Amino acid sequence: MPQDRTIEDVAANTLVGHPDEIAERIAQAVAILRPSHIAFHNQPGDLPQDRVMKSLELFGSKVMPQVERALAA
Repeated sequence: MPQDRTIEDVAANTLVGHPDEIAERIAQAVAILRPSHIAFHNQPGDLPQDRVMKSLELFGSKVMPQVERALAA
């Protein structure tokens, strides 16, 4: 990874935020790129396991249903 990346560069390429915002970003990217597959990597760093699990639960229960609805429209 280039050492001259700014925090703005990292933030622009990282899915962090409210589930509605994340769902919108994913749906937009999929609509534009039309990938046949998409994979997500959850890199929790040193977060406690309960917070990591909450993040994964939110992704599955809030983010993905919104993405699916947006792409079905």
